[in-house]
Amino acid sequence: MSVAHAGLEEKIKKLIVSQLGLDISHDSIDEEAPLFDIDDNGSGLDLDSVDALELAVGIKRDFQIVIQNTDLASCYNVKSIAQLIRSYSGEEK
Repeated sequence: MSVAHAGLEEKIKKLIVSQLGLDISHDSIDEEAPLFDIDDNGSGLDLDSVDALELAVGIKRDFQIVIQNTDLASCYNVKSIAQLIRSYSGEEK
């Protein structure tokens, strides 16, 4: 499966909402907003470590790659997760 196309960020946002059972629209997730915190502007999802594990399970299922926990921990927003998925898939921009 090619993940280099522009729709990867959109797929990740949909995965976050569905995998974590969030009561928000995937369209409301800013690709640059922090996932595991809330910034000074009040943006961010404020996810926790359990959410990170659930997200890793969803990534494994949907993209057929196993991301190391330490690598996922370095991801801070949707764009950085997309970059990580591309690097694991050998399709970095």
